[in-house]
Amino acid sequence: MSCPSTPLTLPVENAPKIGVEISDLAKEWTAPQLVEFYAGCETMADYAKKAETMPGADFLVLHFESADPNGRNRSVEVCGRRQGCRRGYHYAHRGHGLQEH
Repeated sequence: MSCPSTPLTLPVENAPKIGVEISDLAKEWTAPQLVEFYAGCETMADYAKKAETMPGADFLVLHFESADPNGRNRSVEVCGRRQGCRRGYHYAHRGHGLQEH
């Protein structure tokens, strides 16, 4: 005799996704695990490429924290230049990689 299907045994059609947030202020992170994982990263793009290798990560969020008007209030252009970017970067989905546009 088999048990009827329960929510725990049915396939999940819209499974939750796990994201990794990368900040333009990542160099200021002090948590030892983050410092160790991102060792050698210099720019936001470096951090994003490293985060892409994180097991279980489905997508990345690039957060320009220093552009917050209640914080450092930098322009997005200044944030990008500060990261060594002449152009913006976006991440579409795991497997597509970090792409310049």
